Amino acid sequence: IITKMGVEFLPEKEISNIYTHSGLQLNNFEHYEFTPSKPIDVDGVKIYLSFLPGMQIDLSEISVVKSKLTETIPISNISATSESAYITNDKNEYLSFLILNEENEILKIKFKDKISLVNKIILKIKISKLDLANNSLCK
Repeated sequence: IITKMGVEFLPEKEISNIYTHSGLQLNNFEHYEFTPSKPIDVDGVKIYLSFLPGMQIDLSEISVVKSKLTETIPISNISATSESAYITNDKNEYLSFLILNEENEILKIKFKDKISLVNKIILKIKISKLDLANNSLCK
């Protein structure tokens, strides 16, 4: 079941706050907003997911809201790691994470530079079910 995801702002704190977003949509790029309880300095995010295996997460844009100013962080200015997902990069247009395990997944997105006094982060993400099948079942 694909119902929600959580985001933790980096750098990690002694007591972590995970902000959740419910009502995820499939097969379209959607904007998911995460707002800390007060403005904070951020150098990345951890995205917590609990999906079935065979999912693809495409990240095309990260926007950071500071006061009334919105700044878009280019995909080329971030680095990404994961617990077990495969990561592909489509010529700096977006990052794709292929989730093939049934375990919980953590995607870690680090920005090139720290950003001060962030009010909100908006992730433009597409969540898709991969069209995978076991060949032995298709005979």
